[in-house]
Amino acid sequence: MDCLEFRRRLAAEPRARADDFMAHRDSCHSGCTEAWWRAQRLERRIENAMAVDAPEQLAERVLLAHATRARAFARRWRIGLALAASLVLATGVGVFGWNRNAGADPLPAISVAHLHHEAFALSNTQPVTETDLRDNFAARGLTLHAMPADAVFVRDCDLGSYRTVHMVFRIGDEPVTAMYFIDHPIADAREFKRSGWQGREVPMGKGTLLLLGADARGFAQVERAMDDALEGPPQQALGEL
Repeated sequence: MDCLEFRRRLAAEPRARADDFMAHRDSCHSGCTEAWWRAQRLERRIENAMAVDAPEQLAERVLLAHATRARAFARRWRIGLALAASLVLATGVGVFGWNRNAGADPLPAISVAHLHHEAFALSNTQPVTETDLRDNFAARGLTLHAMPADAVFVRDCDLGSYRTVHMVFRIGDEPVTAMYFIDHPIADAREFKRSGWQGREVPMGKGTLLLLGADARGFAQVERAMDDALEGPPQQALGEL
């Protein structure tokens, strides 16, 4: 598959997963990989906006207005308000699968939703290069003090209004997902479970590291690797005093 065929397929079927299509995405160095990521972000935003429930009986009201062509100003105003409310709800609450029960801590909900959209990353087994690691963190204004071992996927991603670096580590035979939320620190570490995933949030640097896995066995290893990468290994910190 060449670039032209890939772009045509991407425009027609952004969610396509054919082997030749995905192989071109992973091997192209002419911008097709970046185009695929942009298309996935746009698809997610469209899906989340469309997932918001319309106000009750909105469709019936619109049909009646078209049929009679004689709505009073007050009634048209109420319909306009309902449409505006739907738009606000779609952009403010629906982004990346947030739900009404997300509470004061939305990070687990949007992280699990994002993971489901990029589940292909969990099957990666080849280590990412040092250049990829440095470039994706540099895109978020961060400099790595050490290279985190066992990373098999890295991508700077936008999760709604949050700026993140999305990583996957291969610890033994199990993947551990790490989402680092830039400039969004939390007060204390905590464990959680969501949609079948075991999770942990850890304050780290000026942000928050959120880990997801089938269980928590690989969390400590990934947490140490990310702390060394973002804050510097202990021996380096002592040498700078």
